[in-house]
Amino acid sequence: REILHLDEDASNDPSSSLSTATLDFKIERAKQKFAAGSLEEAFYECWKIPQEQRPLEIWKLGGECCKKLRLFAIAQRWFSEAIHACRSHNTDLNVKLEQARIARFFNSYLRQYPMIDIRVD
Repeated sequence: REILHLDEDASNDPSSSLSTATLDFKIERAKQKFAAGSLEEAFYECWKIPQEQRPLEIWKLGGECCKKLRLFAIAQRWFSEAIHACRSHNTDLNVKLEQARIARFFNSYLRQYPMIDIRVD
């Protein structure tokens, strides 16, 4: 029987690889934590999956977590990786990447000048 969860594991070690069952478990746990509103924990679950094993949905979920946590530079990277993992034209991902990029560059201005009404969903 496989152990599906070990917090002490070296899951971000480049030489490590997760079994399919463990990968599925970690993906599902990240989705559940995101749905529950635990954004930091959901992002941590996404991050614990080795880069070469992260599916498109994890790249998107990690980007959404970072965007909602207002970590726009990191969100931009995760959405960019999602576009790369998708390997096709995905308008939704392109919009999310641009929203993160705009928020990253103009967030400080929006805080200084609240009369400017630019929304990043």
